[in-house]
Amino acid sequence: MTLGSILVTGATSSLGQAVGRGLRAKGYRAVGTVRSGQLELLLPMFDCLLPFDLDETNSIPETEDTFEAIIHVASASVGSPAHLLQVTALSTSTLADFAIRNGASKIVHVSSMSIYGDIQEPEVTTDTPVRHASPYGVAKWAAECYLHTVSDRLAAVSVRCPAIVGRRCQRNFLAQTIRAMQRGQSVIKLSNPNFFFNNVIHEETLAGFLIDLALNKQLGFEAVPVASIEAVRLEHLVTLMKEATDFRGTIEWVPSRTSPFTISVESALKLGFVPQTTLETFNTWLQAL
Repeated sequence: MTLGSILVTGATSSLGQAVGRGLRAKGYRAVGTVRSGQLELLLPMFDCLLPFDLDETNSIPETEDTFEAIIHVASASVGSPAHLLQVTALSTSTLADFAIRNGASKIVHVSSMSIYGDIQEPEVTTDTPVRHASPYGVAKWAAECYLHTVSDRLAAVSVRCPAIVGRRCQRNFLAQTIRAMQRGQSVIKLSNPNFFFNNVIHEETLAGFLIDLALNKQLGFEAVPVASIEAVRLEHLVTLMKEATDFRGTIEWVPSRTSPFTISVESALKLGFVPQTTLETFNTWLQAL
């Protein structure tokens, strides 16, 4: 018996597919969105696909489906400021308006630690000031602001994510470091070897939290950071990465341009977040390489 339909944007992404798998495992009908030219893709973790071109205003089609909730994974992290604003921010307003018309009760938005900009505090919490340092961070913040303005009609949670690791995650420095090790790059430059690090989450852990948020009955708007727990020295984590890839090159530790920070998950825990430890996160990721 299917329990209901959930719309997931970014169905071709590794995180989007993890969400699709998780929804179907719980008995929900998972409907994914892809670019209009990708409708013929075979994505077995979704029951069907809908076209949604984030760079085109009002591109999401009307559908006979009624969605209980929307999990908004899709965005862009590179491109001009105008492109990022359209794809990452304005598309969120389009999607939220669609959700309201469709009768969905909630939208769960995948945001980023980038919204904080130049983080100067040793620990990030929900009270950390937002300092806009990049067009991508500004676009994510704009998306959050819009969701806040419509939260009297559509419950919303924005999940501020650190580095996401998993099957095909590629955009963060951890994934880039792994790829450099796998290529046999002779020298890899990193910073802060002695810093206790928890700025990472596995895609399956994040997907589970996004699904739980979409299905609960919380009202209004909230924005919470997530991460792993039990921070570990970065140098030790890099050693695990070297062992997993049989890396024989040199790690050169250089001065950092920014201050390191850890992430508090206290607010996320109150919403039902079930974190992995940092070591569990790395081991799950590295064992699947």
